[in-house]
Amino acid sequence: MEKEEIKRLLEKYYNGESTEKEEGLLKELFASETVPEDFEHDKALFNYFRHVSKMPEPSPGFESRILSAAADDRMVPVRPARKILVTVLAIAAGVALITGSYFFLKRGSEPRDTYSDPAVAYAETMKILHGVSYRLSYGRKSLEPVGKLHKLTKESLVAFESPAKIVDEKLKSLNQLNRTVKTLGTINSENETIKK
Repeated sequence: MEKEEIKRLLEKYYNGESTEKEEGLLKELFASETVPEDFEHDKALFNYFRHVSKMPEPSPGFESRILSAAADDRMVPVRPARKILVTVLAIAAGVALITGSYFFLKRGSEPRDTYSDPAVAYAETMKILHGVSYRLSYGRKSLEPVGKLHKLTKESLVAFESPAKIVDEKLKSLNQLNRTVKTLGTINSENETIKK
């Protein structure tokens, strides 16, 4: 596939105008090893989406079952005895929660030593810290595609900053030239007044 065709398909894809067939072509292209260097950023994005699991399609009749269940709920009359029971149970749960909180807070929370042997305590601490470290590094690995996208964004911003710096430098030299012209203009006007 030629670069221009790839650019056209990518533009349609990013604008949300591509068909399933065109998206399939892009997925096949970026799944292959031979991708032009200009499209490495897009390849990383498509590879990320390829590895993410797909959401399963709902079963046939899913929407009608949901709508019928919602319609059935509207038809059920609420019994007054049930309302009273729910209210009484809610009050009882609140009282139990307040009573439990009171006894928990009243008891106090003095720290107690759970291990009598410091070596065992140290070993248990190291085991827990090792487990936390493993989980953190595993979580960090799953975020590597996001890190790559962040790096590419930074590189793009740096690429946009260099033309701005060039324009700024050119403006500085123009400002110096403007000051020089003004200075020469004042000197000329002073010379003319002296000659008169």
